[in-house]
Amino acid sequence: MGINKQIEKYWKNRVLFSWGKYEKMKELRYRINHYIHERYPIYDCKDKKVLEIGCGGGLDSIEYAKNGAQVWATDFTDEAVEFTTNRVKKLNFDNIRVEKVDVRNISYKDNSFDIVHVYGILHHIIEVNDAVKEILRVLKPGGSMYAMFYNKNSLLYYHSIMYLRGVVEGEFEKGLTEEDLMSKYSEAKFGCPYTKIYTEDEVKELCKLTGFRQIETHIDAPHIDTLETRKVEISNLPKNMGWHITVKAMK
Repeated sequence: MGINKQIEKYWKNRVLFSWGKYEKMKELRYRINHYIHERYPIYDCKDKKVLEIGCGGGLDSIEYAKNGAQVWATDFTDEAVEFTTNRVKKLNFDNIRVEKVDVRNISYKDNSFDIVHVYGILHHIIEVNDAVKEILRVLKPGGSMYAMFYNKNSLLYYHSIMYLRGVVEGEFEKGLTEEDLMSKYSEAKFGCPYTKIYTEDEVKELCKLTGFRQIETHIDAPHIDTLETRKVEISNLPKNMGWHITVKAMK
């Protein structure tokens, strides 16, 4: 099985924030990632056309819809599309369209959206340059991409993955590389086939080379994982050592 098929199989079996009722899932998502409403234009989207790539259980798309956006909630798995469709129907939103879309070949016309929201997806895409070019293509002139990438210069990467998993649990001795460990332990369900980790400069360069301008980055998510517990927040962690790089880039 090729790597892209492995990636698809992994995510077909893992629709994020789908294992509980909507209110419980919403509370969990925005408690863990409480910076999202600050970094993403969820409160500044009225009458705008928003495309979410990789909607999972649809929580972020619903937040945009609550604030008056016209939302296209998309995912590349049938499982996420089906789940989000049912959740949107139950919550009675008529301003969310749920469709199956692959970010490497987005099935919408040029210059269609004011906002593209892509949270934690691009670092799982091997053909990431193609994906970012497609996002740029479907954005309107003056529109913006809001994205999140995992931060290489983070305490979670060096302590939780490289040290605890690689050294303490002996994964390096078994022959695993840094890239192997990053993929295996980047997600709550271990064994993700592909995860690439980025520095801030690499994120900026990716956006610049694919044609974006006015690129802004921030470091958020001051978390580590222990061997027993995920997403332990370290309140006094230096800002630049957080786990998430958020980026806003304009077309």
